[in-house]
Amino acid sequence: MFNLEAAFNSLSFGNISFGITYELYKRGISPNIFPISGNVDISAFDKAPEDFKQYLSSCINKSAKNFKLDSAFCKIWHITNSWHKLSNKNNNLLTFFESTEITSTERNILNSFDRIFVTSTHSKKIFEENGVNSPVFYTPMGFDPLHYNKINKKFYDDGITFLLAGKFEARKGSKKVIQSWIKKYGNNKNYRLHCHITNPFFKPEDMNKVYGEIFEGKQPPFNIVLYGIQATNSLYSQCLNACDIVIDMSSAETISLPSMTAVALGKHCVCLNSPGIQDWSNDNNSVIVQPNGLEPIYDNVFFHKGAEYNQGERLTWSEDEFLAACDKAIERYNKNPINEPGFELQKRYSYENGVNIILKEMGLM
Repeated sequence: MFNLEAAFNSLSFGNISFGITYELYKRGISPNIFPISGNVDISAFDKAPEDFKQYLSSCINKSAKNFKLDSAFCKIWHITNSWHKLSNKNNNLLTFFESTEITSTERNILNSFDRIFVTSTHSKKIFEENGVNSPVFYTPMGFDPLHYNKINKKFYDDGITFLLAGKFEARKGSKKVIQSWIKKYGNNKNYRLHCHITNPFFKPEDMNKVYGEIFEGKQPPFNIVLYGIQATNSLYSQCLNACDIVIDMSSAETISLPSMTAVALGKHCVCLNSPGIQDWSNDNNSVIVQPNGLEPIYDNVFFHKGAEYNQGERLTWSEDEFLAACDKAIERYNKNPINEPGFELQKRYSYENGVNIILKEMGLM
């Protein structure tokens, strides 16, 4: 028996927490589960069976009564505020990291754990090269076959659909991607761009301001569609299936779940050769754009200069090279609408593999 603290929501940490917990459920392993902030919202996971929901409730309800401080503990959370632990030994952290340097505060927190699990080789490299003495384990996972499956239907009679996904942040390059795409494909009936970039941390008026800046106060081209947040992962799966080419020009991710999942479903991809993305992208399954420089990561929203967390730089890239990559992806799509090499990611990024690594290194299997 071990203690598990995790977030249960529709965001990235919530998806990872659900995937890990669902894998434990399938194996008949029932840890003491402590929801972060005490909140549990699994409404996005609409294909979760009732038996799993009862299992999750049982693991939560028994946790305070049954946990012991000499049991192993794993926390799935940001480095920020992760020092609270539920064990006197065998403390483990699964975290995300998306910058180029760590602060003394981050280093101190990471070194307080016995092991660190990360979902990108970049995170492991930065930690190990910057004074993190705790063992760091690369733990690839993230594909959810319960909610994401290839849908064998044609969503449009003609034309090619691009997809830009992931909540809006400056480091993801969404504004530049859309403005660049418009220059070449805007108002062209042969192409369309679906934008799933709504940030749930923004108020509606903040997102409207973002769109106003992207489109410079004008109406978007008729072939750009702006989508809001999808209520369930099954609906989001349909959105991924509706596209032909996914775009991901983020300067750093830990996985980039929407893009990786789209490629795992056989979609073509244009992406930046950046941390996190470079773990799963290659010349066979993606058209890769090389970065051309670095700039400060600070956006005064999620990254603040001089703060105790999230310091560093982000990658930059050439608009011309991005558009050339889009043309190459179109050529690949025209040769074969299905990105066959992408399917390999379903196995490589399975939760079975990820949970195997976590349990083995924690000494639980």
